[in-house]
Amino acid sequence: MSRILSVFLVAILCLWTSTSEAHVGSPNVILEGKAGNYPVRIVIRPPDVIPGVAEITIKVESGNPSKVTVRPVFSDIGKKGSPAPDEAKRIHDQPPQFNAGLWFMKMGTYSVDVEVEGDRGHGSLSVPVNASATNTRPMTKPYAAVLIALGLFLFFGALAIIRSAWGQSLVPPGAAPTLRDRRRGLIAVSVGTLFLSASLFGGKYWWNLDEMDYKNNRLYKQVPVAATIQSSLDQLLLEIHIDAKGNRTRWAPLIPDHGKLMHLFLVRKGAPNIFAHLHPAAKKDNFFSVPLPPLMEGVYDFFGDITHENGFAETLTGSVEIPAPPARITRLYTIDESDPNCSPIWYEQKNMNGLVPPDPDDSTTSSFSFDSAGSSAQVGRYLKIVWLNPGNYKKDEQVTLKFQMQDKNNKPVELQNYMGMEGHAIFRKLENDVFAHVHPLGTFSMASQQLFTQKEKVISSKESPATNPSNSFNNSNDMDDHVKSDGFSEVSFPYAFPRAGRYQFWVQMKTSGRIYTGTFHTEIQP
Repeated sequence: MSRILSVFLVAILCLWTSTSEAHVGSPNVILEGKAGNYPVRIVIRPPDVIPGVAEITIKVESGNPSKVTVRPVFSDIGKKGSPAPDEAKRIHDQPPQFNAGLWFMKMGTYSVDVEVEGDRGHGSLSVPVNASATNTRPMTKPYAAVLIALGLFLFFGALAIIRSAWGQSLVPPGAAPTLRDRRRGLIAVSVGTLFLSASLFGGKYWWNLDEMDYKNNRLYKQVPVAATIQSSLDQLLLEIHIDAKGNRTRWAPLIPDHGKLMHLFLVRKGAPNIFAHLHPAAKKDNFFSVPLPPLMEGVYDFFGDITHENGFAETLTGSVEIPAPPARITRLYTIDESDPNCSPIWYEQKNMNGLVPPDPDDSTTSSFSFDSAGSSAQVGRYLKIVWLNPGNYKKDEQVTLKFQMQDKNNKPVELQNYMGMEGHAIFRKLENDVFAHVHPLGTFSMASQQLFTQKEKVISSKESPATNPSNSFNNSNDMDDHVKSDGFSEVSFPYAFPRAGRYQFWVQMKTSGRIYTGTFHTEIQP
């Protein structure tokens, strides 16, 4: 009994009171959209251990909300099988801001449903969040000392009880213990000591095995990814193989996000940091291939954003050495030597002479022209992308970064949607310990959000349990009514830099059918 109690106390205290190490990357989920008629900014800080508490902040930009509730909805369960909503606590009035905490009890994907009530009626919004264990929590020395003291107290207390049970308790009332009685008590204490010691060592052995299983099988780890370069007809093909055999309990088939199964980002190591945003095509199970644009030879880090049919979104990482591009491909991609952007002009030609056509939404840049303040980037002969609100931002500061494309006369240029969004921003800390692909709506996977919406429709309509919404899932370019129509001139991205240090980031916009990428840099303060 004492061993069970000790192990239980250790487990509770480790999960409840110890502090954790910082996350690697950009784990917080940010959504900037509308819950009915209420413009809101939602920030979710998921726990790094499961079970754990997610911290949620909801800021209502306008309106007078009287009540805000939050509820965790686990994938495949739906709202009917989820706990009742928790009411968020109001902490600010101008603008109204609410805080809440939700328990994530299982590993997987949750949709945090936010509902707002007030003078503008009722509004709701769902935010997909990954729930995965990414860390372990070491026990602090004070708690270790307390547990050791309690353990010693229970150990010697149990021995005292055993000695009394086999010694003095067997002596008749009023009689003095004999030598035999004392010897019997000592033998019982010796046997009890061996039994309790064996129990403690057995419990420690079981605890080590369970901890090893947690680290090896339940702690999130990226699946192994291999990248190779193949050459065919003077064309370089980047092939990516995902080895998911050892992760079948977690790995699930992929669904498209913005119409693509994978968004692949290439960043050249060293100077210049050439950037490419590509969309590999799936050739077979967990095998992708994409034709490379004419990139400068060198070693490239790659980041592949994918979303699974259970809503879990992750980024695969690795590096690959890319050789010099064939002259034929360079000529085919070049429009104008004075234009720093590459464009596959031959894609629209009917005869491609056996070459693998690129995805029409692929983009790359070799433009590194920006001013000393880092507030604008030349992206074409007559075009530039201007950062409208550069500043000395701090770590974890909630900001909305605004950008505008301008012509040679500093006049705004009308923009088009790029893969169903007004634009894309890709943030990378120079040490590669932070990477984030951000949209104007936030940092979450829109494919995951739409998947939850479709599943909820299936569950609420009482369709057959065998119906799988992901089988017919398609979110090509029809995002939702939050996306602007063509003709806008500014794009903004909600974000919070998770670590101090130097960042490089790329902002992508589309106009006149062409995609332009601006390169920026900033120093984030502690």
